[in-house]
Amino acid sequence: MNTLKIHSKNFKQKVKFLTLIFLFTSVNFIFAQVGKDGALTINATNTVLNRYTRVTADIPIGSNSITVFNINELNRDGIAYLPSGYTTNASGFSSNELQTGDLILLFQAQGAIINSTNTISYGDVSSLNNSGRYEMAYVGSVAGNVISLDCKTRFAYFSSNYVQVVRIPQYTTLTVNSGASVVPIKWGDSAFGGADPSAATRRRGGFLGLLANNIVNNGAIQANEAGFRGGTILNGSPPSGDVYYSDFFYNITSRAGEKGESIAGYRPDYDAMGGRYGRGAPANGGGDPNAFL
Repeated sequence: MNTLKIHSKNFKQKVKFLTLIFLFTSVNFIFAQVGKDGALTINATNTVLNRYTRVTADIPIGSNSITVFNINELNRDGIAYLPSGYTTNASGFSSNELQTGDLILLFQAQGAIINSTNTISYGDVSSLNNSGRYEMAYVGSVAGNVISLDCKTRFAYFSSNYVQVVRIPQYTTLTVNSGASVVPIKWGDSAFGGADPSAATRRRGGFLGLLANNIVNNGAIQANEAGFRGGTILNGSPPSGDVYYSDFFYNITSRAGEKGESIAGYRPDYDAMGGRYGRGAPANGGGDPNAFL
């Protein structure tokens, strides 16, 4: 059985967070090595099983080559981006390094084209531009930062729109004991690096995926609030008055709060569309209240 669960939370005047959990049980693939990583029991909370790295070159339809930022970010051991309060498991994968027969997932998070006029139509999606595309594939070989697949990609992916590779474990049986949990690293987590929340290195994570013949879940497997981020909280507030600023976007903070992240982008991406502040809701992100001055 294949099951895909999509969780979304709509925070008032914030972004609609989109988190995806992929749970695959009893699936047969032509090149599959189901159970390659053996059986695993989880006893700790906030256990991260997946690994994440950015794609740095466009991937055309029908390609079997993926260039990533740092292949070592897909290693089982020694990852530098595990946030405080999270743990991983030394038996999460049978091999430390990514190798032939391992399963990966490709995902392009952003890049949608929206209406950016200062009208009620602001934020309407005119083209998804491959945002939200994803597919899984098995690794044929690895050379440096280049992953060769044992098949060809079904879709195209644009690296400038924040494409990531997620390493997916393959278990005979995954057991999550009572009180334990399996989670992803949240999308945009500061542990990924980059001084600014908008940094390209942060635009990954948010995915929890695994392949197993059997899952015994007495704890939790969840990706709650692990997706797109709300607008950045601004310290202080403008004085109240009798002039209402009604535009759908602004580039100054005194007239509105910041928009939430979406498939159309985040902070500087919105700046290029007139401004990151204001009540206009970009795609599946949220706008923020305008001000009285």
